[in-house]
Amino acid sequence: MKVIYTTPFTMVANKIIQSFELTIYQKMVYIVLCSHANLRKGCFPSYATIANECGCSRRKVIDTIGELEKTGYIIIHHRKDKSGKHKSNDYELVVDNSADGAHSTSHSESAALPNSESPASNSECGAPELYKDNNIKSFNNIHLSISEQDELDGIIKNAQLDVLDNQTDRDLFEEVIRRMYRAETITVHGYAQPQIAVRKRLENLNADIICSAFDKYKSEFPRRPINYLTALLYNEMCEYDSFNLQCDRALEAM
Repeated sequence: MKVIYTTPFTMVANKIIQSFELTIYQKMVYIVLCSHANLRKGCFPSYATIANECGCSRRKVIDTIGELEKTGYIIIHHRKDKSGKHKSNDYELVVDNSADGAHSTSHSESAALPNSESPASNSECGAPELYKDNNIKSFNNIHLSISEQDELDGIIKNAQLDVLDNQTDRDLFEEVIRRMYRAETITVHGYAQPQIAVRKRLENLNADIICSAFDKYKSEFPRRPINYLTALLYNEMCEYDSFNLQCDRALEAM
């Protein structure tokens, strides 16, 4: 059997997949965390994102995350805001590279190039050079600097997501904002918006934009909520900036 590497992928140790101790939910949540992990084996997707990608409820994700922590597969770092209030979780995937480590996630690596063929066996398949240390080619794997993380936290604070009554909705919007900030580009109406432009728009994000986007989002019931809300939120920010620019010009003309 041969595997053709043509698309991004996530690498997970066979010990996780073949474990008789883990439930299907525990395996799936762990795999989703792996798909979001950066080079330091850390990630911080929201409960809403994990639930959406696992195909289960937010409540089930919360319970499963707790189970994975108790059994030692992950370590949870609780992030707090300046007032000391719990804000979100950072997840650290436990890595054991020993030969008989319970949670080993080490991989053999091949030098295969994209679109080439690599032999598959019962052990972990090696990753092509293009994807080494980049288990999924996604903006979610970009590791932020301290200043960038502070800037992102400020953007989320200014967005005033508390205007949304439902916690699930707040989690969804926060995840979209985080993804937009990390994105090298986002595509809106077929046009790629560069990171510098997206981050510039996000600086002006506020409760009015959030409420306007939420009203439109709830009327559509999109099949791919993350992608739809990303484009919708960007459009709302553009319209808001355009409206303010027109008002400024009108005032200058008076």
